[in-house]
Amino acid sequence: MIADKTQKILIIDDETIIRQSFADHLEDLGYQVLTAENGRKGIEIIKREEPDLTLTDLRMPEMGGLEVIKHSMQLNPDTPIIVVSGAGRLGDAIQALRLGAWDYILKPIEDMSILEHQVKKALEKKILIQENKMYQENLEKMVQERTVELKEAKERTEQILNSIQSGVLVIDAKTHQITEVNPAAAEMIETEQNKIIGHKCYDFICPSEEGRCPITDLGQKTDNSECVLLTQDGKTKNIIKNIVLATLNGHEYLLESFIDITEHKKATEQIRLQLSRLDSLHTIDTKILTSKDLKTISGVILKETQKGLSVDAADILLFDPSLQSLRRVANIGFSSETMSYSLLRLGKGLAGKAALEQETVYVKNLQDEKELLEQTPELHKEKFITYWGVPLLVQGKIKGVLEIYHRASIAPNTEWFKFLDMLAGRAAIAIDNTSLFNVLQKSIIELRLAYNTTLEGWARALELRDMETVGHSRRVVELTTKLAARMGMDSSLMDHIRRGALLHDIGKMGIPDAILNKSSPLTDEEWKVMKQHPIYAYDMLKEIIFLKPALDIPYSHHERWDGTGYPLGMHGEAIPWAARIFAVVDVYDALTTDRPYRKAWPKEKVINYIRKQSNTHFDPQIVEAFIEMVTENDGV
Repeated sequence: MIADKTQKILIIDDETIIRQSFADHLEDLGYQVLTAENGRKGIEIIKREEPDLTLTDLRMPEMGGLEVIKHSMQLNPDTPIIVVSGAGRLGDAIQALRLGAWDYILKPIEDMSILEHQVKKALEKKILIQENKMYQENLEKMVQERTVELKEAKERTEQILNSIQSGVLVIDAKTHQITEVNPAAAEMIETEQNKIIGHKCYDFICPSEEGRCPITDLGQKTDNSECVLLTQDGKTKNIIKNIVLATLNGHEYLLESFIDITEHKKATEQIRLQLSRLDSLHTIDTKILTSKDLKTISGVILKETQKGLSVDAADILLFDPSLQSLRRVANIGFSSETMSYSLLRLGKGLAGKAALEQETVYVKNLQDEKELLEQTPELHKEKFITYWGVPLLVQGKIKGVLEIYHRASIAPNTEWFKFLDMLAGRAAIAIDNTSLFNVLQKSIIELRLAYNTTLEGWARALELRDMETVGHSRRVVELTTKLAARMGMDSSLMDHIRRGALLHDIGKMGIPDAILNKSSPLTDEEWKVMKQHPIYAYDMLKEIIFLKPALDIPYSHHERWDGTGYPLGMHGEAIPWAARIFAVVDVYDALTTDRPYRKAWPKEKVINYIRKQSNTHFDPQIVEAFIEMVTENDGV
């Protein structure tokens, strides 16, 4: 890899050996390298030097890696950050990615080519973003130059097309045929440029819309529209496209640019999968806390195992020390009922081997285990291919075995195995009745922290998606809980108020980027979509049991005292009290903070506005209490 010698890389790590090792290696590749031994000094360098890429550890004195990510994203959101840490905690990795980190690499790094590859990809991403912005500016300029001669315009277009890393197609607006294609587009479509020219645009872009022009009837441009790209050999990729209409020598053309977001979509889906698995662990822990029946608890564990690991069948075998045997206490996904009543001697069969050796047993193809299938003909009828047998251990003592079966070959990733280990740990705890109480007390504390961290992560993820609201969630949570306490809210309900305030706009995760981040006013149709976000929030959260008491704010904070709000048009005290409190706080914070389209209002002006909205938008009693709260120390 040949590095651009003008590119600067900042390494932040409190371990001198690691910091110097990374620096030496990257300098050998031709990069300019800056170093800092803690987050505070790293931020000073970022302000002063504006590096092209930052590598940061998580656990450091004075300022940790997560704070570095927050500050760096505020200073320069286009500069990629790679976390290089040996902490190894799933929560830290998820939080770092949600805050804006490009990637997460575990230390120690045995193969430095991994670091080289990720550094190269991150720098390429930054260049791609910068060049795409530059390209958009060039396109707007081209649209305005309507008097340019066709030959001159074509030559200029070809020069621009060949220098852009985003895919670009030039399309005849009348016939929808592709007349020009740049190398980046040909690479994404995975064929030669001359084999694309002459095709219809919808042969490759949004193929499900065949016969439709990919631009509005009025000829207005489209921004950040997400759709599918079809490659020459039939593979699909996720892209974001932009289209403008240009007139060259009296002939209309569509200039369509697009970038590949397939990997980003995969990363987003991975985060959603992790959140789903967290919810599964919550379901299991709740059942362990509320039930003493091992078979019932095991049934819940197996259901979440089947869903979270995407496998066909699973069972739990309980170890009986007196008989030195394993007995199935629960199973899911089997067609043969006889398997649930069998006894297995310690050391016999796959599960017996896992229990005796206290090691996970993996079989790539069960059909090759002829002796095992002859001994258990009912297993042979199941047609399973892949098998895992995981010993359930507590303090080094065998308690049972968790078996996983699948009727096809699968290639699990690291997260899959981590979740399997967590499930096995829950199953072992459920079986270990003698130490259940102490273990569960610790699990409750850890789980509550995990839930709160997850909710804060959701709020930060939404803020990163809608940059106008950075810091908004934290501020409204503080003001809402303060106002609720002032008005006599029961302290036992404050956790629900806090969660509801954190998640008040979580429904916007379902709003398309093209609408959520639109810089110009929304159309009537776009407003209809935007007003669905309280309903999306309700649908997203209603099945999560511990969040049901917090639903009032996400679902009802856009209702108005006079009944003109949405989504239900509730009136007066029919609106939940928590939502009425939050509505005042939300408007106050929005008006007292800067937005791209306006500066923050003075505090006195905002208070006067809220006072005028009393009895129309807001509950009068809440307005009175709120104004007293925010003015009692400054005399406004």
